[in-house]
Amino acid sequence: AAFASSSVRKPSAPDIKLACAVTSWYTSAGELPLPELTSAPSKGRCLMSVEDNIALMKKWFKEVWNEGRVQTIYDLMAENATAVGQDQPGKELRGPRDFVTLFNRIRGAFPDIKNTIEDAFGADNSVVVRWSGVMTHTGDHLGVRATNKRVRVTGITIAQIENGKIVRGWDNWDQLGLMQQVSTATAAAATS
Repeated sequence: AAFASSSVRKPSAPDIKLACAVTSWYTSAGELPLPELTSAPSKGRCLMSVEDNIALMKKWFKEVWNEGRVQTIYDLMAENATAVGQDQPGKELRGPRDFVTLFNRIRGAFPDIKNTIEDAFGADNSVVVRWSGVMTHTGDHLGVRATNKRVRVTGITIAQIENGKIVRGWDNWDQLGLMQQVSTATAAAATS
């Protein structure tokens, strides 16, 4: 039977989901750049399930923060991603390179970071993660001499995910509490 252009049908949701899955697999394997699917929902982008997005964020916390894998930052963060709240107030990080700079500073000060995901949920392409972390201050990468003090911090991360990559992120974590714990140790060491 001949294929006529008038018989082309609009792709169904299962067609789009399959195309997104295949494209995502090839992209993660480095086989092809991720094209935008003009017939997919959300302005032509592949939508992952909420469960897949939560799994991506769990992988981020496990591999980036707990295992120190810089490559995962490049694998899971879009080149044009923006992030606010991870660093100093009002500073926006742009793309994996900016994030790696922050990552190196934090891991340089606290190389044994262990984050625990306390709760994670999502809707559409957004995921919220409530987390806590324990770490030992053994490096001076944050401008404070190492104290060898064990500290605990909590935070909330919100991420938007498109095409299997984090495209936007917002963090609210207790940086003041972290610095107070480190400063208390620094002050105690100075008076000893």
